[in-house]
Amino acid sequence: MKNPIKILVVATLSSLALAPFSAAALENFLPGDTLALAKIENIEKLEQQSKTNPLAAELNAKIFTPFLAEVKASDEGTSKEFSEFSATCAELAEIFSGEVLFAVVNRKGTLNPVILADCSGVADLEKVAELYKKSNPDATLEPVGVAGVDAMKSGKDCFTVVGKTFILSDDVDALKEFVKSIMTSSSVKQKKAKGKLLADSAEFNKARERIGDADFWVYADGKTIAKVIYAAAEEFDKKELEKAQDNPGALMFSVLMTPIAKAFAPEAVNSIWSSASFTADGAVSDSAISWNANKGIVTLLTASAKDGFEKPTLFPPSDDPASVSSSNFSFGKFALQLMSLAREATPLFGIAEMQIMNLKAAENLDVPATLTALDNGLFTYSLSAQKPKETVWVQNVSDEKLVGFALEKIGEKLAPEVSLVKVAGTPEFYNFVVDGENVVSAVFLNGKLCVGAPDMLKKIVAQAAKGEGAPSVWDNVNLKAGEALLPAGGCGISYAHLGKMIAATFAEIQGATVSAVCAAEARDVGDDGELVVVDETDASSVENIKNFFSKFKVEKGDFDYSVLSKTYLEENGISAKTVIYKNK
Repeated sequence: MKNPIKILVVATLSSLALAPFSAAALENFLPGDTLALAKIENIEKLEQQSKTNPLAAELNAKIFTPFLAEVKASDEGTSKEFSEFSATCAELAEIFSGEVLFAVVNRKGTLNPVILADCSGVADLEKVAELYKKSNPDATLEPVGVAGVDAMKSGKDCFTVVGKTFILSDDVDALKEFVKSIMTSSSVKQKKAKGKLLADSAEFNKARERIGDADFWVYADGKTIAKVIYAAAEEFDKKELEKAQDNPGALMFSVLMTPIAKAFAPEAVNSIWSSASFTADGAVSDSAISWNANKGIVTLLTASAKDGFEKPTLFPPSDDPASVSSSNFSFGKFALQLMSLAREATPLFGIAEMQIMNLKAAENLDVPATLTALDNGLFTYSLSAQKPKETVWVQNVSDEKLVGFALEKIGEKLAPEVSLVKVAGTPEFYNFVVDGENVVSAVFLNGKLCVGAPDMLKKIVAQAAKGEGAPSVWDNVNLKAGEALLPAGGCGISYAHLGKMIAATFAEIQGATVSAVCAAEARDVGDDGELVVVDETDASSVENIKNFFSKFKVEKGDFDYSVLSKTYLEENGISAKTVIYKNK
């Protein structure tokens, strides 16, 4: 059987109508109105890395291979279909062994997906058509001519092979433009098109330079996305206005989308991109958002994040923490800026502002001032990824008295079965009690508000008593190893143990109830408006799902990798770099 990693990659691409980028620079054929794209630089190289990279090998052995085996073993029909699909994918992998690119182009207000791929393995349209037919048995293919080149059409899908490049689109005119672009790529005619291609964009080239030789990457053009958002908002508002022609008063309570789009100003974002590559013992990724103006959605970042961050010694040392993070970020300032954008977006936000004013008048609770007091500096700490309730959340505060008063007012407004109990001491605890059980506590320590499970907070208090020079989780050798792999500085850092994260994910899936899926469905029947409840629970299906996922287990020691990320504020952007590496 073909390498499962390779099969999965090719299967995913083919199921989407394929996907992402290339060393032959297939992106150079994309028009300037490309909304977004994704690219695999070399599938053959990816296959080789999946054999030599220890992280990929472990993922393959402990997740992908068992998953495929379970799918095939689920029933005879599924097994047959899967085998046929795998065989088709294996053939696809032989043809598309180089770069593969998936893009969404905004042509005259219509979004068209396009696939470009290096098919050096076999540049034969008939062979590609044969595989297309295998993947879509009910499809009817008809030969057509596109820009003087033989092509195949099935419904909206239309594809061809030009030289060694495969092209697929759901729009014949879009396919024609790509054929012309590829056939004239080195001619004067192509040069005259300068300024109309994505490759002529300064923003794109800036991102492409930073992406470098990544194995996989994605890119989105902010200005094109903004055009699509504004067009969709205008279309929505047009329909709303048409519906309100007979009842103009209804517009008083309507939420129109154009003012919202203008308030969030998506055109302020130049580009968004992300890349990923395998390394010798793990992987690395890089992501960034760049902008041209400090307005709209950009202000959510610039108003609430600052450069530089601290590593408070409040978190006790641990040889094996699940996660820890520190960032120079203010949740309060983020919320205030979001409120400001909402104020610009719709007059209906005035209703919320009236409620905020009432809290000030009736309860003496100043919401904006309280949010302002949640200063820059946000930290989290967890010893168990499978017990989220044991995570500790810490926020710098500039006014403990004001924030403490807000906690008390929140306690007064909670449901009857929930109560807030203050326990005097140094420090003073705010205990939130549910049905007699203390589930969450809050305490102020050294200018910080700490919130979490009572037992975890007691550990934090004990750690604080040791003083600033005490050893802490930041001394963890695995965490320090990750920091050494990334540039200094930044406005935030986060660490997580990969094995614990994967185990927690499987535990969540395995322990999740299916009540929502199998919930009784309420249907309106008769003229009296009575509801009849129909129970559609399928016990056997539920049991099959449980049995399927019960086969996946992550034991202690599995995926013993660290994931460390740092965030960096730039002149007109923000970026994040992540490394995944084997723990020593």
